[in-house]
Amino acid sequence: MKKLIILTALFCVVFQSDSFGCRKKKRKKAKASTTQSTSTESKSSSILIVSFISTGSGIDFRTVPEFEKDLKSFNISNSCSVMYEIKNWGREGERDYCITSKDANCLAKYTEHIKATFKSNERILIKENGTCRE
Repeated sequence: MKKLIILTALFCVVFQSDSFGCRKKKRKKAKASTTQSTSTESKSSSILIVSFISTGSGIDFRTVPEFEKDLKSFNISNSCSVMYEIKNWGREGERDYCITSKDANCLAKYTEHIKATFKSNERILIKENGTCRE
């Protein structure tokens, strides 16, 4: 009976380690495919980066949906097509919003709007003409 329990435990350990290696390979493949598709976007010089940062207590999670809702309402009210891509990079929810637009005037208007809206928030950094994280 003891041998059966030991063999079962050993089999479970081997099976778990094998499945962990498979998941790790899938993550690497997925990450490689996303970096290839976004490399053309990151070369563009007209990218606005809005970073939600943390100073030890996490990001401002209440502002994230407000920010996304504000972007959508800006697009509707100004007839623009400002788009964003989220790049998560931290342990406490830190993320970058890489914001682009085909119309440079729309992006400039949105930059002014977003700076005025979130100027008092210390956990939001706004950077113009930046490059997105990979």
